[in-house]
Amino acid sequence: MRLKSMARLKKEFGAFPIAIFLLYVFSFGSQAIYSTYHNLYLSGIGFSQPQIGMTISVSTFFALIASMTWGVVSDRAKRKNTVILLLFGGSTVATLLYYLSENYVFVLGVVTLYTFFYTGLPPCLDNIVLEASEGKRWKYGQMRMGGTVGYCLVVLCSGFMIGEEHARIFYMTAIALFLCFLLAFRLPAVPGHRTGKRKTSFRVLLKNRPLMIMIGYNLSFMLGLFFFYSFYPIYFRAIGGTSAQIGVMMFFCAVLEIPCLFWANRVVKRFGVERVLIVSALVTALRWALLSFLRDPTLIIATNMLHGIGYTGFSYCLVVYINEAAPQDLKATSQNFNALIGGVFPRLAFGYVGGLAAEAFGTNNILLAACAALLISTLLFSIWAYRHHRRSVAA
Repeated sequence: MRLKSMARLKKEFGAFPIAIFLLYVFSFGSQAIYSTYHNLYLSGIGFSQPQIGMTISVSTFFALIASMTWGVVSDRAKRKNTVILLLFGGSTVATLLYYLSENYVFVLGVVTLYTFFYTGLPPCLDNIVLEASEGKRWKYGQMRMGGTVGYCLVVLCSGFMIGEEHARIFYMTAIALFLCFLLAFRLPAVPGHRTGKRKTSFRVLLKNRPLMIMIGYNLSFMLGLFFFYSFYPIYFRAIGGTSAQIGVMMFFCAVLEIPCLFWANRVVKRFGVERVLIVSALVTALRWALLSFLRDPTLIIATNMLHGIGYTGFSYCLVVYINEAAPQDLKATSQNFNALIGGVFPRLAFGYVGGLAAEAFGTNNILLAACAALLISTLLFSIWAYRHHRRSVAA
């Protein structure tokens, strides 16, 4: 009976793209290790929080240029797959360079190099998968679930494997990225569309008011998220948490993404992009408010399950909306521009400032401020969405 149902599913939807699923598994798995424990490693070798913040800001300055560069290069490439292979290969090599020295200037250079390559990876990969899945039964969200599965499994196990030896994260990250490099050869070939005479001006994106408003809204959303991943693990250790508990916390951050991603397409179709964005932001604001007051590790871990609802709804809406709204020859550029504003810019503008603020005012108070900022931006976005909807109906 089960074999028949599986055969019927395969006939209806086509063979599940397992290579893409696994590519997301190892890609997000690598980030689960690197992003969770990287600043703990820096702290462990003697870097202060302002130094860590400066490291983030300086490396991100170069990533600011790289972010848009990779999008443009991908759109202009004969095959976008070539760019993905270069980014995975470069990230793998950069990760291993950490073992050469603990000197501050050298580490700053390595962080910059790694960020230069890795910054372009998520949006370029999403762009390829979105284009390859157009007209197919298996949707982007169902393949992107592999990222959540990989993140959950790796972050849960890595805390116990790493213990207090945070330098182990680099060879573990390098192995995951190298597996991604090999799996990237299995991606469907996707051509760059910005070739010949077909060259839409970037100003077309800037003049798309709804798109620019959503990308701006994403910036306000990502500020708190950036601060959480950069400094909250250090704060969590300071109030009595362990490395193993950090792994468990990050596991519960991501685990709800799995059902959310599976049903994301249906939810967005039923309620619309604007409503899902607003609800996702409100859930995230509640998360920051609770974390600013909680001190018990068990309650903190449970509260971070809100991440699965808030982040998944927000990021899914943005990625899918951009893919639909952007011109064909600017799709990769558009995804990288969103990553630039929502991911790179917060690190550049608030990396060093975030470290200073964490020391001066306390991590819990910064999270409370992030909650207030997100609530204000959500109110403004809600007003715009209501007026935009009324104009659309009247037209």
